[in-house]
Amino acid sequence: GTTLAEREKVGEQLLVQAVSSAQAEGAKHIEELMTQGDPARAIIEAANANNVDTIVMGSRGLSDLAGVVIGSVSHKVGHSAKCPVITVSQ
Repeated sequence: GTTLAEREKVGEQLLVQAVSSAQAEGAKHIEELMTQGDPARAIIEAANANNVDTIVMGSRGLSDLAGVVIGSVSHKVGHSAKCPVITVSQ
């Protein structure tokens, strides 16, 4: 199993990658948030708390990274979010 510190390190690396991709695509206003728990619920709660207009998610999972599994998460988010959810394949 992976330790919390290892998972947080991977999380930080993912955030850095996400921020640089967003900047490369022309995003001007970026806020970073790293949280724990059920991924779908965490994404929906963050979207609601920040009055997000649209959620954009990748369709492919990142299952090999320290046990972080995303895939059916975009499906769950699409089902439960109050705003539009756009799923893109990387």
